[in-house]
Amino acid sequence: MVEWVDSWSSDHANWEPIGELDEDLTPCRSVGWVAAETSQSLIIVPHLDRELDDGNTFGALGIPKVAILSVVELRPIES
Repeated sequence: MVEWVDSWSSDHANWEPIGELDEDLTPCRSVGWVAAETSQSLIIVPHLDRELDDGNTFGALGIPKVAILSVVELRPIES
């Protein structure tokens, strides 16, 4: 699981005063397999049709490392 902060943009269609801009960032959590990692980003994928190194995926997400708050390795529950 990757916990990260998302960027934001103004959703107003008109000019707005700079002093009224909201700078709160939205914390996000994403779950998936780490498909690739570079010095600047982590790419996770939530869906696989086979093994990670020999398959296809849908919904890949690239997260800049400067936006990552934490990475937690999830493990299967043993019964």
